[in-house]
Amino acid sequence: MENKGLVRRMGVLISAVLVLSLVDHWLGSTKRIASAELGQARGGSAVLELDTVYVPPPGDPLVHHTAGFAKILCSAVFISGLDEEFAADNVGFFTSPYRARAKVVERVVDRE
Repeated sequence: MENKGLVRRMGVLISAVLVLSLVDHWLGSTKRIASAELGQARGGSAVLELDTVYVPPPGDPLVHHTAGFAKILCSAVFISGLDEEFAADNVGFFTSPYRARAKVVERVVDRE
């Protein structure tokens, strides 16, 4: 079956991303970089930054997270051919954190 190979590859990819994010989190929590050091670490890119205050996009963050999750879920189901439940559990965490997805109580995939 083609899907078993795809699911296995997705599992390996997700595992690799999880391990890398855990290592990144561990390294980030052991040493905090000061703002001035961060500018030096990025090299010349700090020169290109505008001197402005970050303003998040307007609207409810939950709406943004849910829209991103819906897009990734539909791509996983219709383009990659993954099962809806598998895709919802294992794909899309980079657009919608688990705590935001927990607030979405109903999920409908229209296959028509």
